[in-house]
Amino acid sequence: MALATKAFDALRDGRLTMIWQSIASADAPQRILYHEALARLIDGHGNMLPIGPVVEALERLRLVRAFDHEVVASVLDELEAGQGEVLGVNISGSSARIDSWWTSLFERLKRRDVARRLVIEITETAALAPEAPAFVAALRKLGCRVALDDFGTGHASLRAALALSPDIIKIDGFFIRNAGLSAAGRRMFTHLVGLAGSIADTVIIEGIEASEQE
Repeated sequence: MALATKAFDALRDGRLTMIWQSIASADAPQRILYHEALARLIDGHGNMLPIGPVVEALERLRLVRAFDHEVVASVLDELEAGQGEVLGVNISGSSARIDSWWTSLFERLKRRDVARRLVIEITETAALAPEAPAFVAALRKLGCRVALDDFGTGHASLRAALALSPDIIKIDGFFIRNAGLSAAGRRMFTHLVGLAGSIADTVIIEGIEASEQE
């Protein structure tokens, strides 16, 4: 509850900021597919709050949908002010439902030419809402692309991938790190990439930090 209070205090006072992470193509690293927004909150003393525990707390308290609304709205502000860049933003699996929190955001996506430049990344730190397939379909109808984040480690990842049929699957960085430790790890990684590629048009590997991993 203390973390949730700090989070909403930060939102109320405009202390939400974004760190942008470039998502590059494996065959042409200079080609940026999109820039992912990593939300950060600043506390009343100017310190950055650890976002992982904040999101976990909000999910447990069933308050994460309100938080996700503010983060997505901030990314839409960037898209509306931008000149053609493609941006991605994370939401909790429990936020993947069409409800009052999304009404105003969907209206903005209908009115402005930003939907085609938006990638909604659904993370599996919490179980997917039952309405998630309909939510994904609505986003696609507007022109957005949808990514399934943390593939391989979240809540029923394979079932979620099959149900959502996302445009993009992001494989958790654990698997690329594990691939460097043993032959069994490499086989698991190769199998997972093949599985993801049979479901989504684009597969993104998280956690690549050295050229030999590419």
